[in-house]
Amino acid sequence: MSRQVSIDITLVSKETRVNIIKRLISNGWTFSYYGEVSYLPIGDEDFDWCYERLNNKQTLKLLSEKEEAEELIGVVLTWQNTDVGGEILFNLDLSMSFVVSINRKTIGNCNSVTDMNWYLTKIIPFLESANTKVECINFEEYI
Repeated sequence: MSRQVSIDITLVSKETRVNIIKRLISNGWTFSYYGEVSYLPIGDEDFDWCYERLNNKQTLKLLSEKEEAEELIGVVLTWQNTDVGGEILFNLDLSMSFVVSINRKTIGNCNSVTDMNWYLTKIIPFLESANTKVECINFEEYI
């Protein structure tokens, strides 16, 4: 049986989705997923993830093109050198889902419960700014 864990966040912002992602990258998150970038390509409607060796500039250019095309932005983020992370799906309405899928952090010795605090402390402080506020946070974990 597979486990599904997501953190759904709704933002109120005057910033672009790419600028918000840049803030996450500036504060410890990386696009690196085992040396590659995993992303939803331009024109994708089937969640057909691509894997490529791209630098940050190339990745941000691709995400900006998706923003300009008013498409769902999807990219894998991992935390610094931990290989812990997941897929971020960022909608036009500034709602986003962080799907916890890569080396999930758990509470203490309890492998059945995700340590949501670990993720929140590494996401929420970097989402909020003078122009961006968190409106709603929803956690879901299906065991």
